Amino acid sequence: MATWLDAVFKPGCETKILGGSLEQSQKMYAHIKERFATPPFTHLVKGEMLKTLTRMQGGGSIQILTASSKSVRGPHPMKVRLDEIDEMHPEIYEAALFVPQTAKGIKASIQIFPPCTRLTA
Repeated sequence: MATWLDAVFKPGCETKILGGSLEQSQKMYAHIKERFATPPFTHLVKGEMLKTLTRMQGGGSIQILTASSKSVRGPHPMKVRLDEIDEMHPEIYEAALFVPQTAKGIKASIQIFPPCTRLTA
């Protein structure tokens, strides 16, 4: 939800989500598409929502990738979210910590999500 709100309400805000696995990245895409990119909010998306990149009308974007050396290199968005860090190679995790950069008046930030644990009865 934070990613969607950043992309909608912070013009030009770029967010990169790195999933610990391909499956986790696909779940993140499905979650955003099914819960947020739905009527009456579809007009906020610029063009088609793709599995790896969604551009917003206000100039923001959401990039969803699998944590790899290739996905860590390249553009430096303002926001980075690391999901399922237990699945990430330590070197990729460490490199990802240096990816976000302040730009367009939007402060750089990183959020790290450990693996979810389920309570059993």
